[in-house]
Amino acid sequence: MTGPDVTVLGAGIAGLACACALAQAGANVRVLERARTLAGVGAGIQISPNGFAVLRALGLELRIGELADASDAAVLRVGATGRRLIRLPMAGRRFYLIHRADLIAVLAR
Repeated sequence: MTGPDVTVLGAGIAGLACACALAQAGANVRVLERARTLAGVGAGIQISPNGFAVLRALGLELRIGELADASDAAVLRVGATGRRLIRLPMAGRRFYLIHRADLIAVLAR
């Protein structure tokens, strides 16, 4: 028995995460993307604990953990000098910092 055929429009973070979840649920997934390649568009992004829970549910926790830097605090700095103004602890929660292209590559695999 095979699952339903599903087409996902867009190979961005949301589209690829959706495609992963659908494929794991047994759907036959086709992703359509207008760009010719999944190039490294964008810069670094921050993944909140809720977002990381989704990646964990998709079975991607270890791979993302290898590529991302974890942070347990937000640090505000003076732009020109880099002098630290304040450090705000995240109360035991972790945020992950990763380049968008790396996250796209993991999701695309």
